Amino acid sequence: MCIPFQSIPPPTQGTKKAVQMLQILGVSQFVVGLIKLFVLNQSSGFYDFFTIFILYMAWAQLNYCNCVIAVFYFLQNLLMIFIFFGMNIELRDLFFYPTKSGVTNFILFFYYIGACYVAFLAYREFKILQYDQMGGLIQTNQQNDWAQNANEQQQQYQQQPYYNQPAQPQQQEQRGQFQAFTGRGVQIG
Repeated sequence: MCIPFQSIPPPTQGTKKAVQMLQILGVSQFVVGLIKLFVLNQSSGFYDFFTIFILYMAWAQLNYCNCVIAVFYFLQNLLMIFIFFGMNIELRDLFFYPTKSGVTNFILFFYYIGACYVAFLAYREFKILQYDQMGGLIQTNQQNDWAQNANEQQQQYQQQPYYNQPAQPQQQEQRGQFQAFTGRGVQIG
């Protein structure tokens, strides 16, 4: 369901902290939306209100995908601020003259850097939570890879080189010929 009416309670201390950070980020995003609407007279403030909904979905469902979407939105706003300052450098000689939009965008630049960081931390916590609920899939795969590599290394030390041993006549006949699989397989399903 897109709009959860009941929030999923965070099971770990890390996810509780991530939810609190996202809630604070949501409130600050509301303030940024108001600033963009009334101070900068930009209609992009409406998109900031949409980002609040994305952040709400992230903390209510403990969903890391919504955190990724929020990070992309914050990075898009950072790009727009870079474009704003680049255009000011290109078109005006008085770049360091403080204007209402220049000072506001300068403050928002640091806000969006912090927002990206907070959303990334929440993404990381929610991703860890999901993998823990799946049974620690990543950790198990890594442990299996390590065990497999250790077994391969032991087998390499135990194998003796075949080139020093005289070949038996039956092996000499089969070396150059293709031999099909003649064993029994296991039927699935």
